[in-house]
Amino acid sequence: MVRTAMDSGKPSDLDASSADVRPRLSEVVVRGWRSIAKDHFEGLFVICTLLVLGVILRFVDQKISLLDLYFIPVLVAGVFMDARRAVLGAILAVAWVSFFAVIEPESFSQEMGGRGLYLHLLSWGSLLILTGAIVGRMTERVQERYRKAAEALGETSRLREDLAKAN
Repeated sequence: MVRTAMDSGKPSDLDASSADVRPRLSEVVVRGWRSIAKDHFEGLFVICTLLVLGVILRFVDQKISLLDLYFIPVLVAGVFMDARRAVLGAILAVAWVSFFAVIEPESFSQEMGGRGLYLHLLSWGSLLILTGAIVGRMTERVQERYRKAAEALGETSRLREDLAKAN
């Protein structure tokens, strides 16, 4: 009869290694999803925005009151991408809302007439595009300042090392 670690009451190496594999596997999966999300952020962002806001535009009655939700993805694009992509996201949102407004104008104009609806959409869309441009540009400036500060810190470290060697 062959004795195993299970028979002796001690945990086997196999049990310990399988317990170690589970956290490693979950870490790998999480890292994989994060990598995919980082590599394809723009595409995932556009798809999620179109789906969520398309559902809102199709199934919610008070569409005018929910137009401000479009500022959230534009701000996210401005922070995590650049100004160009934030503006393109805002233009996409304006086009998406305009598409639904042309198809079903009565669903948008419950309290205002046809011309009032289009003026409201024009002012809303203009502010949305402007918001994307401003936030995107601000993010680019912050990133540029961070890059310059990191370069200056590296130069300072190099100069300190040179000074220490000279002493």
